[in-house]
Amino acid sequence: MRGYYLRYLQVLVRFLPLAVAVLRDRRRFLLFGSPRRVSEDTHRKRARQVTETMIDLGPAFIKIGQVLSTRPDLVPPIYVEAFATLQDEIPKTPAVIR
Repeated sequence: MRGYYLRYLQVLVRFLPLAVAVLRDRRRFLLFGSPRRVSEDTHRKRARQVTETMIDLGPAFIKIGQVLSTRPDLVPPIYVEAFATLQDEIPKTPAVIR
């Protein structure tokens, strides 16, 4: 049971800073405030970071990225482009021996 909590914590630590950064790109104070203008390069960098994090966290997260790459109605176009790389260019993961 402890392993589940550690995995949950690992995912939270990896994605929370990226999620806050993406939300702050839309509004100055997360949920309210004036809209912010963020450069396209910043969005590309964040999309690349999210994609790399998904690859590091394993197959389930890669699959989520693949699904999101087909949903331009849910994800901004720059992120769709980054997630589309998960369709073709997935690095092989080492086999886990138990």
